[in-house]
Amino acid sequence: DDPEGETKKHGLRTKAYPVERLAGPLFTYMGPAEKRPLLPRWDVLVREDGTRQIGVHQVLNSNWLNAQENSVDPAHTRWVHARVAALKGSPHGGYYARPITKLEFEEVRGPVWAGIVKRRTYGGEQPEQEIGHPLIFPNMLLAPQGTALALHWRVPIDNTHTQIIWFEFTPSEDGKKVKQTGDPPAEYLSYTTNGEFHMDSFPSQDAMAWETQGAQGEYRTYEHLGWIDSGIELYRKMLLEQIEVVKNGGEPIGLIRNKEKNRIIEFKELSTGQSRVAREEAA
Repeated sequence: DDPEGETKKHGLRTKAYPVERLAGPLFTYMGPAEKRPLLPRWDVLVREDGTRQIGVHQVLNSNWLNAQENSVDPAHTRWVHARVAALKGSPHGGYYARPITKLEFEEVRGPVWAGIVKRRTYGGEQPEQEIGHPLIFPNMLLAPQGTALALHWRVPIDNTHTQIIWFEFTPSEDGKKVKQTGDPPAEYLSYTTNGEFHMDSFPSQDAMAWETQGAQGEYRTYEHLGWIDSGIELYRKMLLEQIEVVKNGGEPIGLIRNKEKNRIIEFKELSTGQSRVAREEAA
């Protein structure tokens, strides 16, 4: 016990951060209190015309940037997922291996979100033009997965570990509201079996590629980017630019301070959540 009259203990405090709950998950802001922005109300978190599910992934033994750059890496679908699908005898292998005939990256610096939209046009026997997959700056991805829309968070734990969380929203078939009761169910997903990547899902295949790049992305020192990597190059320029903005006392892109614009942040081109890729393959 402290001696009588000791007052030092009364001045000690543990640092705490503001926490908000939205659609189940808890979000915290860890910056200066006077610069606290609004918590973005992404449509998949606040829409009422469907159901939700949360996927908590096994901790990734890799820097978060390895996972995030994957969002603007259009070639990996063919060289990772298509080849694994073919090896495992999946009927979707040919779908993933289609040639890319056109590739577009749209830089977005809007009033409610910033990032890069990736669009691929496929040729071959199943030609198709993607509606676009938004990389939401700095560490998120929104993508259709079967009949669901999935918001991916790549949350840094430290320089060599990342927690990935998927928030999936499945619109109702008739567009009617669905009564929202309690928090969404959570599923805990594993990349490995007995210490080896099982490669039975996209997350396992991606985790294999991310972890074997080196825990902190050491491979970047030796790489030679080509035209297929233009999205990665664009993202890196954006990231380095915004680091300098913050270092110089400015605000990074993508912050929201207007409550009216934050009622619901919609990505209308993805609102139906439709995709030809089977959900069991994408999830």
